[in-house]
Amino acid sequence: MSTSHTRAAFISAAMLGALSAAGCAADGKGDTGEVTDVTRDNGSGTDGGTDAGVTGGDAGTNTGDGGDTGAGGDTGATDDTGVTGGDGGDDTGETSGSDTDTGSAGPGVPHTSADAPICRDGTYPTVDSAAADELCESGAVHLINLTFQNGNNNMGGGAIRASDSTLSVHCSVFFRNHGVQEAGAIVQTGGTLTVIGSNFVENSTGYYGGAILYGDGDDGVLLIEDSDFRENTADYSGGAIQLTGSSHDDVLITGGQFVGNTSTYEGGAIATSTRSTVAIEVDGGLFSKNSSRDGGALSLQGEHCLASFTDTIFDSNSGTNGGAILSSADYAAVTFDSATITNNIADAAMRFDRDVTTVSVDSDWGTPGKDDNSSSDLISPCGTYATLGIGETFTCSSNGTWK
Repeated sequence: MSTSHTRAAFISAAMLGALSAAGCAADGKGDTGEVTDVTRDNGSGTDGGTDAGVTGGDAGTNTGDGGDTGAGGDTGATDDTGVTGGDGGDDTGETSGSDTDTGSAGPGVPHTSADAPICRDGTYPTVDSAAADELCESGAVHLINLTFQNGNNNMGGGAIRASDSTLSVHCSVFFRNHGVQEAGAIVQTGGTLTVIGSNFVENSTGYYGGAILYGDGDDGVLLIEDSDFRENTADYSGGAIQLTGSSHDDVLITGGQFVGNTSTYEGGAIATSTRSTVAIEVDGGLFSKNSSRDGGALSLQGEHCLASFTDTIFDSNSGTNGGAILSSADYAAVTFDSATITNNIADAAMRFDRDVTTVSVDSDWGTPGKDDNSSSDLISPCGTYATLGIGETFTCSSNGTWK
């Protein structure tokens, strides 16, 4: 199969069972590549997918309800990974047949917000694999209510590799996947990656991005909503997420938690690369107990970096340079709006080197002697500040002017 397709998502063998049950043909190509509760929305009348032990069955209808005959498997045929075709589901994408082997639940059920899709309780279909060959390609792939665990890829992306695509992941779990060179769970270069209501737990990499590596494609968009990243590790940078590449990327993170993620050198939770131009917007959310040498929670590097944090909590992160954030970008502007910055440990909670403008609007930098940052709150072009308190509003420009 060609690996040079334009606008295609290349999916690793960790997804073999899910994609076969979804109707990908033996040549690895489906009509849209959509995977919804292990049932294709629009059906596919192929007999392919037999390599995974799943029979194609009847095609069903074009409306995605599986038809009256139970498309998607012969009354619940099960593949090698323990994913079962089920009874074809209904027009909402449900696939649960009475004999469905759903596998283990992984590290908990993802949570939702009022705006997120409803995640079902209980166990999820589980894709459990140590292989990582590229199997299925499509311009748009949608994954809902799946658990990916124990994937291992020498290149990176122990669960998923995608390129210049539209990939969305809803209400899913990524548990103990490993990428030797790049991210343990998902590697995506270019296109749009959307993650909603999902958990990334104990994924790892030998280099960059313990859970997700995103970038190195055309101008892209990364959207993360109400998702948790816990105890992911990177031997170099980006304990949970690595943003890389020379193109302009927009990153929007809403809600969720980054807790206990680690990297050795840069960005315990999130790191940007030295070549990147990136705009990061974080609304809400918690960064806690993350650690790295440079930037216990975030390391901001690159040619141009804009970062804003609204109602975001940074608590008990640690490092050597910047317990919560280190910025050493050529140019950066960092804004805190109603943020909370407490109990972070390093030379300062926030260390901003080079050409950095810092804006604080009604933000809590701790109460000295109670929940203070150690050893100081802010190191910036304006100086070092160790006694910032509650409700701080100020601007420190890159030329050292304090307002």
